[in-house]
Amino acid sequence: LGTLRLNISQTMNALGLIVGILLGKYLVFQDTNLKTEMTGLSKAAAQAYGTAQLSRTLSPYKYVLIALGVLIILFVVTKFPTGRPKTTEGKIASASLKETLSYLSKNNRYKRGILTQFIYIGAQTGIWSFTMRLALNMFPSFSDRDASNFMLWSYAFFFVGRFFGSYLLSKFRETRVLAVYLALGALMLVGTVFIHNIAAVWLAVGVSFFLGPGWPTIYSRTLETVQDRRYTETAGAIIVMAIVGGAVLPALQGALSDATSMQFSFILPAIELLVVAWYFWSEMKHDTLTPQQKKELALAKQ
Repeated sequence: LGTLRLNISQTMNALGLIVGILLGKYLVFQDTNLKTEMTGLSKAAAQAYGTAQLSRTLSPYKYVLIALGVLIILFVVTKFPTGRPKTTEGKIASASLKETLSYLSKNNRYKRGILTQFIYIGAQTGIWSFTMRLALNMFPSFSDRDASNFMLWSYAFFFVGRFFGSYLLSKFRETRVLAVYLALGALMLVGTVFIHNIAAVWLAVGVSFFLGPGWPTIYSRTLETVQDRRYTETAGAIIVMAIVGGAVLPALQGALSDATSMQFSFILPAIELLVVAWYFWSEMKHDTLTPQQKKELALAKQ
């Protein structure tokens, strides 16, 4: 149930992504292909042109700052419930950082969840970072603004996929749903690698449908392995920090694209999604109840 609630709440992320790419499309990207425009320019002219285009990326940040200001005010005036357990005397139970890290270091399922989140975020970031470049490399006639449309569709698929995934998670065991989702996503990326027409780009776009429930499900499943609630606050923060995979693995994909081709580089996120699918497959033995059975069990305990 916690996984389902987190997936539903995370659905709004997709709307933020759509707004972000719209800002980029109309405030940053132009009806030209940056790579094509810079071809043939002298080194000095190319540098000046590139600098001018880079300065256009600063414009959307004023809207981002306004949104952040509103969010800060909302956080200040909103009272959030504490997630820490209390002792029998009503005091908040706590544990030192050293004690918490010692506990977590012995939890193998927790550590596997952290690694899985690292890999998953790396795959997601790599797919989204390289989809526009794939379109522009395969079809030089596309403008930057044309290519941004593929990202709009990616985020739309992501939004719909998370909604549909939330529905499936309310009916079926989460490990089964995510194992199938991510295996299908990996298969689509294999198509991106080996199909040499516009279908390759659309497969890279469509894979976002299967990415929807990934992050929140891995997060909640990993946190559930921490049985002592004194450690959950720090444990949750560490899981969030696993998003650093989004900085590391796309860099490897970039190096692979330089060594081979932009299209072939999508083999890396395909492998990464297969690894994440295997994680959910291996977790099936710990996921024995359907959502309905969990609900009935919770009512029986009351």
